[in-house]
Amino acid sequence: MDVPPTLSARTRPLSTGGDRKTNPADALHIAQVALFPTDLPKVTPEEQSTILRLLTERHNDLVNEQTRIINPPPHRPSRPASRRRPDASVG
Repeated sequence: MDVPPTLSARTRPLSTGGDRKTNPADALHIAQVALFPTDLPKVTPEEQSTILRLLTERHNDLVNEQTRIINPPPHRPSRPASRRRPDASVG
């Protein structure tokens, strides 16, 4: 079953210890909601093509990021020194 984040978040303020969000606390809140299912949707496996598409997109993102880090764009000064206007206050 799929426990929506909003539903598990509702149980957080009811617990002792305040509303601090931690992985163990989240697991507990999700389990508490799952104990009393009220028309929770069933989890269905993803299609093979969807999984491959997501993996390919992630791979492309990583390759692009690696390329950006290895080959940063060249630094361009905002205005070359030879074209700077002389300082009006000098003189």
